[in-house]
Amino acid sequence: MWLQRLNEEKGVTLIELLAVVVILAIIAAVAIPVIMGQINKSKINTDKDNEKIIIDALQRADFDYESTQSGDGTMTLSSGTLAPNETGTNVNVTFGGGDPENMYDLLVKGITGQTTGGYLDEVPKAQTGTDGDWTITTSDESSNSDAASFSFGGGTTYYIYPDGTGSTSSGS
Repeated sequence: MWLQRLNEEKGVTLIELLAVVVILAIIAAVAIPVIMGQINKSKINTDKDNEKIIIDALQRADFDYESTQSGDGTMTLSSGTLAPNETGTNVNVTFGGGDPENMYDLLVKGITGQTTGGYLDEVPKAQTGTDGDWTITTSDESSNSDAASFSFGGGTTYYIYPDGTGSTSSGS
């Protein structure tokens, strides 16, 4: 009789189906915030690494300038926005007493009049900012007070962080 009744069942009951749906909903409620948190952490870590890449490129440009000039001053930057494209960049680089040069041009094309070439194939896009741009300032204006900091030859300290979000990393 029990075997006969088992053979007559053709599917699952509504209660069993509801139990499966509730279990899946609980798993989703726990997993989705964890996954979103990991995605946000990866964006922040990418920005930290990109800050270091930009700083390294600027320091290599400063080294190239210093090694090819004879005491003609140091490299200085203006505060502003460094964009992943030339048109959005309003940060200028000045070597010694020379004319200001667009920072994007310096990073991608190299020092004007030099044969060194660019220091980056392209300016990396900020992952956590409002539009992918970077802010470069001479004072830490980030909301978290932890922008990556750098200087050239012990001169002015500069700070870099994703535009519109405050910063993501501590100094290097």
